[in-house]
Amino acid sequence: MNEKQLYNEGLKQERSGKLDAAVKLYIKSIQINPSFRPALMNLGAIYGKLRRPSQSIQYYEAALKLQADEAVHFNLGSEYYQSKKYEVAAAHLIACLKINPRFLRAHILLAYVYEARTLPEKAEVYFRNALKIKAESRIAVLGLLLNLSQRQKYSEALAVCNGFLQKVPEDETIQGLRAGLLMETGDYQASAEELQRLSRESSGYRSFGDHIGKARESSEEETRAFFDGVRDRIQDRSRSLRSRIEERKRAREAGKKLDTAELKDDARDMMDLSLMYLFSGESEKAMQFLVQARKLKDRSG
Repeated sequence: MNEKQLYNEGLKQERSGKLDAAVKLYIKSIQINPSFRPALMNLGAIYGKLRRPSQSIQYYEAALKLQADEAVHFNLGSEYYQSKKYEVAAAHLIACLKINPRFLRAHILLAYVYEARTLPEKAEVYFRNALKIKAESRIAVLGLLLNLSQRQKYSEALAVCNGFLQKVPEDETIQGLRAGLLMETGDYQASAEELQRLSRESSGYRSFGDHIGKARESSEEETRAFFDGVRDRIQDRSRSLRSRIEERKRAREAGKKLDTAELKDDARDMMDLSLMYLFSGESEKAMQFLVQARKLKDRSG
C-alpha cells in the first residue's frame, strides 16, 4: 500500500476507536512519505487525545514545517498550554488568530493562557473578543465571569450575566451564577431567594451537577482549562480559610479576644467559595457557604 492507502486505512481504524492500530498505519504512511501532512496532523491529534503532549507536539511541529495554517497553530497552542509552556502557546494562538481572527476557540484558549501567566486584564480582552464572535458561548461567558469575580469586579460580572441572559434567558447555569454575584455585591436576600427558587422550581438547575460532570469530560482544552481553574481557586481559598481559622483557634485558647475584622475576612472567603462552588456546579455547597458567610457577617456587624 502507498501512503494514501495506509492513511485511509488508519482513518477507518481511528473512527472505529482503534487508536493504536491507527497510529501504526499513520506511522507507516509517513515512513513512506515523510512529507505526508495529513498523517502527521492525525498523529498529533491522537497523541493529544491520549494526553501525551510531547509526542503530539513532535508531529504538529513537523506538519507546521510543511504548511502553516490556523489548525496547526491552534493545535500547537493547545499542546503547549497542556505542557505549561505558556509563552510558546500564546505565540501559536496569536499566529492562529492572524490567519483567522474569528477563530472562537483560539480566543478562549488564549484568554486562559493569559490567566495562567497571571495577566487577567489581557485574558479579559480575549474572553470579550470571544463573546463578540459568539454572544451565546457559555464557556466564554463562564471564563469572563470567573475572571471578573476573581478581581472582585462583581458589578461588571453581574452586567455580563444580565447581558448574556437577555440573549439566552433559559440558561439556568448563568441564572445561578447571577444569584452568586448578587451575594457578592451585598444583596444576600435576593441571592438566597434566587438560589432557593432555582433549586425548588428548575429541574435543569437541580441536574446541573450532572451537566457539569459531562462538561468536564470535554476534549476541548479551553473547557478543561476552565474547570481546572475553578478547582485550583477552590483549593487555594479553602487552604487560606482553614489556616486562618486554625490560627484564630490557637489565639482563643491563649486568651485572645475575637477580632471582628478577622470574621469579615472569613465571611469574604466563604462568599468567594460559595461563588466558586456555583461555577463548579455544586449548588448545595454554594448554599452552605452562603449561609455561613451570612452568619459571620451578622456577628461581625
